[in-house]
Amino acid sequence: MNFRNFFLVSIIMVLGFNVASQTLKKYSGAFPLSEPWSQDAKITCSFFDEKSGKVYDGKFTLSIVGKDNFKGVSQNITGFFKKGLRDGKWIFTVSYNDWKLTENNYYKTGASTLTINYKSGLPDNLWSFSGSYKIRQKTEQVSKTGFTAFSKVTKQNIKMNFKEGILNTFLYESLGLNPKDAIRYTYTFDEAGFLQNIAKDIESSKSDEIWYHGLDKSSDDEKLKMDKYLYYLKIAEDSLAYLPYSYKKLVFRENKKINENDSSINISNLLLRIYNDIFLWNDIPGDLHFDTTKSKQDYLVKLTMPGFYTRELYKQSPKEKTLNAEQAEMFSNINKLLKSVQSVIIEPKLNKCSKIEAASQNYSSLVKYRDTIAQVQDKINALEKYYKGVSSFSSFQEVFSNTEFLKNISEKDILNYILNMITSIEKIVLPLTKDMEKTLNDFEYDFWLNEGNTSMAQKNYPAAMKAFETAKILKPEEQEPITKIKELTRREALKGAEDQRMKNFSYLSEHFRKIPVNYKSGEIKKHLYNAYLILKEYMVSEMDNSKYDAYQKLEISKQVIKLVDKMNELLNSDTEELEKQLKKTKEPEKIKEILGI
Repeated sequence: MNFRNFFLVSIIMVLGFNVASQTLKKYSGAFPLSEPWSQDAKITCSFFDEKSGKVYDGKFTLSIVGKDNFKGVSQNITGFFKKGLRDGKWIFTVSYNDWKLTENNYYKTGASTLTINYKSGLPDNLWSFSGSYKIRQKTEQVSKTGFTAFSKVTKQNIKMNFKEGILNTFLYESLGLNPKDAIRYTYTFDEAGFLQNIAKDIESSKSDEIWYHGLDKSSDDEKLKMDKYLYYLKIAEDSLAYLPYSYKKLVFRENKKINENDSSINISNLLLRIYNDIFLWNDIPGDLHFDTTKSKQDYLVKLTMPGFYTRELYKQSPKEKTLNAEQAEMFSNINKLLKSVQSVIIEPKLNKCSKIEAASQNYSSLVKYRDTIAQVQDKINALEKYYKGVSSFSSFQEVFSNTEFLKNISEKDILNYILNMITSIEKIVLPLTKDMEKTLNDFEYDFWLNEGNTSMAQKNYPAAMKAFETAKILKPEEQEPITKIKELTRREALKGAEDQRMKNFSYLSEHFRKIPVNYKSGEIKKHLYNAYLILKEYMVSEMDNSKYDAYQKLEISKQVIKLVDKMNELLNSDTEELEKQLKKTKEPEKIKEILGI
C-alpha cells in the first residue's frame, strides 16, 4: 500500500474510533479519597471513557464532611475540566469547627478559601488565598470537660499572578497574634521567573529583622541592605525557592543552602501547607503533585522556577522507543551529512557574496541549498521523534505536507531517499563554496590593492603599507608585484620622513640660538640650563647616528622639539624643586624622565 494512502486509512480509523468513544457520561456519587482522609467524598462530574481511563470534561464539584481525624473539617471544591485539563476558575473552601490539630490539645476554628485559575492545565492569571483562624485548648476537670478562651484571630492573605504557568508576582501578608509581627511584601519576577524586585510594607518595629534576615547591620543604609538581600537571593540555587517570610534570621552557608535548623519558610513549603494541611490534593486530576518520598523541603515537585508546573495530564507520557539498528545508522549518517553541508555554507561569507555582482549566481545557488538543508533537518527531526514514539501520527504526517520532494516517497524508502539527496547536494555545494571563497578572495585582494594605491597618491604611506601587507596575505603568489610596490612605498615614506626632519631641524636651529640668550648662558636657572645642554648634545648626536633610518631620526627630532618647547615654558616658571632633582644627575634618560619628555 502506498504510504500516503496508508496515512489516510489510518486517520479515518482513528477518527471513527474517536466519534464512537466521545459520548459524554455524567456521574454523581461517592469518590474514594486517599490518605490522610481515607473516606469517601461526594462528587458530580461528566467525563468520556477512554482506554487509558476517564477524561473529565465540564463542571466538577466535590464535598466532604470529615470523620475521625478530620472531625470538625468540611470542604467544598468547584471547577471545570476541558478535555482532561483544568480550565477556568477553581474554588476550594474549607471550614474548621474545633478541629483537633495535634496531640498537644490545640483545637482550630476558622475558614479558608483558595481561588485559582487555569488555562489548558496551566496556572494562569490570579491565584488568591485568604484564611483566618483562632485556636484554643481543651481543659479536663474532675466534673466536666471545657475549653480555654480563644486566641486572637490569625489572618493570612496570599496573591499570585501567573502567565502561562510562570509565576510573575507573589504577595504574602500575615497578621499574627502580635500586631508587631505583621508582615507584608510583594515579589516581582521576569518572564523567565527570576527575581527582579521586592516591594515591602512591614507594619513592625522589627522591620530590619523581618525584612533583611540577618543582613541588618546598623552601618548599612536602606539601599545597601536591599542590594545585599537581592544578591543573596540571586546566588542561591533557586532564588524563588528560598524566599522566606518568617522574621527569623536566614543563614546562607558556603554552598548557598539554607541552614536546616533555620525556621524560615519558603514559598514551596507555604503552598505545600495550603494544599496538604488545608485542602485536598493529588486525588483529582490536575492537582499539583507532591513527592512524599523526598525530604520535607522537596515535597513540591517543580513548583519553583523556571516554570510553575508542567501541563497537568493524568495520562502517562509515551515512553521513548529505541530505534532499530538500521534506523539508528541511517539517522546517524544523515545527521553527519547535514552537519557537513551546513559547515561549509558560512553565513558571513554568504552575506559578503550577496554584495558582489560577480558572485550573484553563486550566491543564489548556495542560498537555495542552504534553505533546502534547513528544511530537511526539520523533517529528519520530526521523523526521528515519530520513530521513537514521542510524537503523534498527526505530527508525523506534517513531514509530508507542503514538502514537494517527499510527497511521492513511501515510508520504506524515505530515509534512503533523504540520504541520497543530501549526498548529491554535498557534491554540488562543495565546489560552489570553493568558487565563492575564490571570488571573495579576488574581490578583497583588488579592494586592498586599490586602497594601497589611493593612500600612496595621498602620500599616506603608513596606510598604504598596511593595505599592501593585507593584499599580500590574501594572495601570497602575487608577492613580487606587491614587494615592488611596498619598496616604492617605503622609499617614498622615508623621503617624506627626511623632508619633515629637515623642517624640524630648521625650527630647532632657531631655538638653539634663543635659549642661551634667554637663560643668559646659565646665569639663571643654572641646573636646568646645564641639564638642557646635556640632553640637547645627546639627542642631536642621536639624530646624526647612521644606525637610525629617516623614520627613527624624525621621531628623535620630535623629542628635541619637546625639549626646546619645555625650556621656553619653564623660563618664567618656578623651577626650584625641579632643579634640586636635576642637580643630582647627568644621565640623559633620567633628565628626560624628570622633564617629562
